[in-house]
Parts: sequence; C-alpha cells; structure tokens
Amino acid sequence: MFLDHRTLCTILSTYKPWLSLAVWSSKHQPVFVRQNSHTGDFRTIAAAVHYATKYSYRVHHIVIGVGIFWLPDEMPLPPSTSIGTGTSPLPSPSPSSGLTLDNIHNLTITGTTIPQKDRDVDCDSSSMTSLGYSPEKMWQTTVLGQWDIKSSRNITLKDLRIQSSICGVRILYDSKVDIISCCICNCKKKGIVVRGGASGLIRNCRIVNNAGFAGLLCHGEATRCRIENIVSFKIHV
Repeated sequence: MFLDHRTLCTILSTYKPWLSLAVWSSKHQPVFVRQNSHTGDFRTIAAAVHYATKYSYRVHHIVIGVGIFWLPDEMPLPPSTSIGTGTSPLPSPSPSSGLTLDNIHNLTITGTTIPQKDRDVDCDSSSMTSLGYSPEKMWQTTVLGQWDIKSSRNITLKDLRIQSSICGVRILYDSKVDIISCCICNCKKKGIVVRGGASGLIRNCRIVNNAGFAGLLCHGEATRCRIENIVSFKIHV
C-alpha cells in the first residue's frame, strides 16, 4: 500500500502511544536508580550508566534515590546499618569494587539530599582545611565503591556521599569532571585523585576521614583542579 501524507497522518492518529514515546525519545529525560524496582528505571548505578552510554544522544542525567548503593552491583546490607543519615562509617565493599566511566561524555549523576541548617562540621578543625564551606545539605544517597573516570568530558557527580575501600574518586587521562556538593569520607586511601592531564572542579564538598596521605591529590604538570568552598583533610598539589 502506498502511503501519502494523508494516509500516514490517519495511521498515527489512531496509534495513541506514539506521541508520548516520541516526546520521551526526543527530550533529555533523566533515568532513575532506586532500590525498589517498581519506582525506578534501574536498581543499580552500573546498569544506569551502561544504558546512558548506549543511548548517549538521549540520556544525560542519572538520578539516584535514597539508600546505600554498591559499585558495581548491589550487595546485601548488614541489619545494623542505618540508611540515609550519613553520620557513621559504613561497611566497606570488597577491594575490587568500583565503577569505571571510560570515554563517556556529557553525563550528570546526582543523589538525593535534604536541607539542613546551622549544623556544625563534625571534624577536628586543627587538621582540616576549610575554604568557606558551609553545610547546607544532608546526604541521603550513599555510594560504596571507587569511581574511576577516564578520558571522559563534562561528567558531574553531585549530592553523593561516597565511601570506598580504595579511593573515592579518581579523575584520569584528560578527563573533565565536576564534583559538587558531595561528601567523600572514610575511604581506605585518598578521597579524590586528579592526575594524568585531567581537570576537575570541586565545589561545596567535604573530603574527610580518609586514611590516605591526602584527602585531595592533584598531580601532574598538565593537571588542573579548581577548589571552591570545601572542607578537606590534607590537600597535596
């Protein structure tokens, strides 16, 4: 059957779902990661990142809900662990736990927070470097595992509490990454590493209680790191 514009319009008008699908596919709609699969698009961060990589022309934003998420996959939580408060150390994942973002561009990953007012920073002021930091949020999304970001541009991590049995976030190989309003704490090594010609913006973050020799390490001749409004234990440049 030959389809001219009149026949095609008739067919499309009789198939109602096409309009919502066309709007969704043409706009940059966020995808959601939630522990309850009935209220989110994915249950793991790794699955959401894989999907965003496959459909990079459409997905530029991943929103992570309330809870504790393991990299690369979910693992069962001990019964005694509280979710969402972000006030006590959490169990560390295995040493190999981590997620690599390699050659991924234009992706924002955000967690869930609630406002908090006039709450003191719970750290020893004698060992911390404070650059205008003022706590305004309490993190409700905790990610356990190391983020490795390689050869990726315009990546943003926002409103996440990150804890790892290795480093918290490594920005490597000419990557360009913004870390905004995050708490990188209780890592077994360094909190944030920027090296290999990468560039990073770190704003409104807490980088505390990490066991490595530096909470924030910026290393390399072509490496750039801009720091605004943070609290950090040991900055090495």
